[in-house]
Amino acid sequence: GLLASRLWPAEPLKARVQLTVGLGITHPSVLMHHSTGSSQFADHVSRYQQIIQSLLSSDLNVVCFTNGAGEDERFLRKLQDEPNPSEKWRERVKFSPRAADPRDLARLISQFDAVIAHRLHTNILAYSYKVPHIGLAWDPKLQAFFNSVGRSKFHITLDDPNSRSIASRVTEALEAGISAQMHSTTLDLSADSIAKLAGTIVEASKLNVKTRNCHKAVSTKLRLHPKRHQLMPFRFLNGSHTTRQTGIYR
Repeated sequence: GLLASRLWPAEPLKARVQLTVGLGITHPSVLMHHSTGSSQFADHVSRYQQIIQSLLSSDLNVVCFTNGAGEDERFLRKLQDEPNPSEKWRERVKFSPRAADPRDLARLISQFDAVIAHRLHTNILAYSYKVPHIGLAWDPKLQAFFNSVGRSKFHITLDDPNSRSIASRVTEALEAGISAQMHSTTLDLSADSIAKLAGTIVEASKLNVKTRNCHKAVSTKLRLHPKRHQLMPFRFLNGSHTTRQTGIYR
């Protein structure tokens, strides 16, 4: 999440002539589930191809990847198996293997110069590593995240006439970068919230232990009749009251 960059610091970027954009691939069935439109499976293949072509036309390399979801991986391979439109495509478009674990995914995203993705956590990881990112609209939670970190202008829909050239939006995002002050504040707040939550869990665990001990103390006052499986009369510690129950104490 947001604190990934503090948990797993990014490795230094290797020197390169051309910038590389990570394109997060999401299965259309996931997108259509949240969409009010009537777009079909083939439309999404075409849309990803258009994004890739736009980036290549702006002299940007592309790495297609997923966050590891099985359905996304299947669609990534489907996209990979599509006929290559040009020689440039074959040379400069790569398809990343599935990340082995969250750390592997974080490492991959940290090495991109920019990221384009629908998935919320892909965008959160990019933000954590200060990688300029474009969020493709589909879920209210994604828009809420972009609003919360002051990046609402980079949350776009591909149907928006102002978003037809995805490459121009990437260039804009690269020039704007990630606000260092907002980034630091956001990660600090996240760390403080987790620390408070951890403290609450610890206190709740202590209370739970006390409650279990109390239940244990009460249960030791009961004598189970060996033959009839009934709870025999028992006396409270002050000896002032005696009661009878039947059944097994639970």
